[in-house]
Amino acid sequence: GDSILKAHKNIGKLNHPIHHLDALQKTRNKNKRKKYVEKLEKYRDVEKSSRVLNYLAVEKISQGMYEEAEKLLAEIISLKNKDSFLASVFMGECLIQKGEFDRAKEIFDRLIDIDEESMLKELNMGMEYLQDAMIISNDIKQRCYSKQAEISLINDDKEAAIHYIDQAINIAPYASQHYLNKASLLYQNNDMKEQFNYLILTALKNNSFLPNLFNYPIENKESQYYHQSIVLSTVTTMIQNSKLG
Repeated sequence: GDSILKAHKNIGKLNHPIHHLDALQKTRNKNKRKKYVEKLEKYRDVEKSSRVLNYLAVEKISQGMYEEAEKLLAEIISLKNKDSFLASVFMGECLIQKGEFDRAKEIFDRLIDIDEESMLKELNMGMEYLQDAMIISNDIKQRCYSKQAEISLINDDKEAAIHYIDQAINIAPYASQHYLNKASLLYQNNDMKEQFNYLILTALKNNSFLPNLFNYPIENKESQYYHQSIVLSTVTTMIQNSKLG
């Protein structure tokens, strides 16, 4: 077995922008990815299709086309609609991929600090939409905490990484990826076996798709899901070694 610390220090990839875990098995083929991008390319009206173009930006990031992704995301952010917040998260993700960790952290810090009322003001919406703003805010914040954890781990600050993952769990207690990420960090700590087992079991309880995804192949490093599959494969070993599977 191996820990996520040796898997290029990539955590937080399970909730990689756009795709849910159950999508992993549907789009592992290069040709399918190409067709998917071609469809997204047709939606070029930013104001009408900002959500879809967020997806296209993620594909650009995964292909290493960072300049194109940043330009597209900047357009969406300038709209100041609800998709602009997600675009900001993806902008931070793009900067992480480029190695610009300080700039990425600034983006995530700002998004985490925005309260619901400030979000409504930025969106030019009334207080009657406060519940909607809370839902958007919580989703954005749990994504940002996950990315902050990734940056911390890259900077060899495991303690801070665990702290950020805990923050993400507090906001999104039903998101399996956060439990898996924390379990990955505790995997080789013999003093944390009980907590490790709890985290794995909670992840499995929260996402019924996980058992079907453990055998996802990781040989294709160009895959959008390469890092997710590393984590899933790592967790498979965890479960086998801890006799939980």
